[in-house]
Amino acid sequence: EAEMKEREKKLEEGLENKLEERLAEARAKWAVEEEERKQQAEAERRRQEQEAEAEMKEREKKLEEGLENKLEERLAEARAKWAVEEEERKQQAEAERKRQEQELEAEMKERDTELEERWENELQERLAEAHAMRAMEEERKQQAEAERKRQEQELEAEMKER
Repeated sequence: EAEMKEREKKLEEGLENKLEERLAEARAKWAVEEEERKQQAEAERRRQEQEAEAEMKEREKKLEEGLENKLEERLAEARAKWAVEEEERKQQAEAERKRQEQELEAEMKERDTELEERWENELQERLAEAHAMRAMEEERKQQAEAERKRQEQELEAEMKER
């Protein structure tokens, strides 16, 4: 009987040690997985920010080039028209040129304002998407944490039962 009790005691200790070991392994695994998820989420966030920034810069560059070309074209057309005008209409032509330049400047300013508003709106949308992704990631973390705690409690309950 004493021998049986001794064997039973050793078996229980062995089981407890194995359960402790499994619990430690599970915790280590969860920690590694959590760190990997954090790094992946951070890398994805940085990638998306860089992508959005590059895209915005490219769009801005193309829009600026297009506006500059249109402005230069229109100015060249206006200057050609003014050069051909007669000397007696020189003052009228000068006044008209100034009016057109101011109109072009106002149009450019209006377009710049519109562009800035569009860029700002797009940036706000991207930021909102990034915040939503962060919130989803946070919710996933909380769910993973709850699942980890549940599994830990199950293991502990299993240990207590044994």
